[in-house]
Amino acid sequence: MKFFFLFFFLVASAYPQVDYRFSSRGRTYPLTGIFEVDLGYNHLFWGDKTSVLYGYLRPNISYGEMGVYRIATTAFDFYPVSFFKIRAGLSREMSHVLRRDLDCSQIDCQGVIKHQFIESQLLLGAFSYFTSLRYRLNVSKRNDGEHRFLDFEGMMPMQARSDQSQYFQAVVGKNLNDQWNGIFASQFASSQKAKGSSSAHYALGMWLKGPWEIAAGPGLFRSSLYNRDGWGFSSVFWINYNAGDSLALKKR
Repeated sequence: MKFFFLFFFLVASAYPQVDYRFSSRGRTYPLTGIFEVDLGYNHLFWGDKTSVLYGYLRPNISYGEMGVYRIATTAFDFYPVSFFKIRAGLSREMSHVLRRDLDCSQIDCQGVIKHQFIESQLLLGAFSYFTSLRYRLNVSKRNDGEHRFLDFEGMMPMQARSDQSQYFQAVVGKNLNDQWNGIFASQFASSQKAKGSSSAHYALGMWLKGPWEIAAGPGLFRSSLYNRDGWGFSSVFWINYNAGDSLALKKR
């Protein structure tokens, strides 16, 4: 990991078009958390970045870790216009976590999973309101294991060796003042072969100041892995530190 951070700082200091982010996020039910760094290179290929009418490219890498869980991702973001993104990439996920809330003899909680993904995201805003819609299609593979394995983002089952998952996220928010936003966020996820699913709904308050972004709030979470409990109370938080010369709308 120390070599990744060395590479991270060398690139960030050498190229003025580079943006970077340090972030930490977590959820209370099911209990998850991660610390992540993200590094991207911004290339404006049309338009004027002083308005919303511009397009750019952003190749990027990221690395996340929490104890014995790690994930590394390389991706390419294409913005034909600043408020619409098409993203594709690869990631490698590794876990040595034996979860207490799941029977890890029936579903593989450990091992290495490789992902290929493509997603799209639309950002819209009017007056003091804004919304974000994101769809993601993910193909996941394992080289070993005969049991179903765990999709860590959606906390749902995936068919042994290989499966396909999809995610839909919707966010609606309102600018309350220069520093505070109110947000309602929902996510729906499903796996094709294993017929797994999960859903989450959260009401959040988000504080913004300079490069800092901090959000937290309560909500509800449901997964087909937790049928006995059904919907359960959950809460989420995230802390982001955004820096560098980003062309993203939310950082401007």
